[in-house]
Amino acid sequence: PSVVSACSLTNIDLVFVVEALNQQSWTFMLSYVNSVVDRLNIGQTNVRVAFISYGSGVQNPILFYYYGDRPSLENAIRNIQYIGSGTDNLADALNNAQSLFSSARTGAAYVVVIVTDRLPDGNTNQYVAAANTLKAAGIWITGVGVTNPGQFSSNLMSQIVTSNLFTTVGDYSQLVQTSNQVGLQFACQVPITTSTTTSTSTTTTTPPIP
Repeated sequence: PSVVSACSLTNIDLVFVVEALNQQSWTFMLSYVNSVVDRLNIGQTNVRVAFISYGSGVQNPILFYYYGDRPSLENAIRNIQYIGSGTDNLADALNNAQSLFSSARTGAAYVVVIVTDRLPDGNTNQYVAAANTLKAAGIWITGVGVTNPGQFSSNLMSQIVTSNLFTTVGDYSQLVQTSNQVGLQFACQVPITTSTTTSTSTTTTTPPIP
């Protein structure tokens, strides 16, 4: 297969995997997700977005084919209900993401963005195993963590994501400031794999991050 740059922010199937400690922090998380979406060229032939909520369970309020324009998608994200926290089921959420990519487009870049304020060191093996399954399938994983509640392990996140691609902030008010940085991480470094040639080359273009 050949590998090309995805820096045009197009042809990406993107899954947000999101958890929050409480309702108030959930509102911040959704605002952050929308701030990333606002920088993307949303459309059924461009960037498609799915959303997984995890915490007290795992839910898929948005699937890839639901929304083909940015305003409709952002409105849907804004209205996703908080399902609670308290259980360590990130592994279930990542396994769920794997199933969503079964309907992803051939020739698109596949990306998971984990957004959480709760990533304790328990169940490390389960988390890493689920993440490794995604990465082995060519799915890139990046993440954003809020450290201030004190339940976020940067060490564990570094084992989950691709090539140490994650960002941390001290509190929720700083989340939106990272949206451009995170968008460039996956839009300019994630390879798109196609089956049109038998040679392999890698081109990575990283523009300056404001």
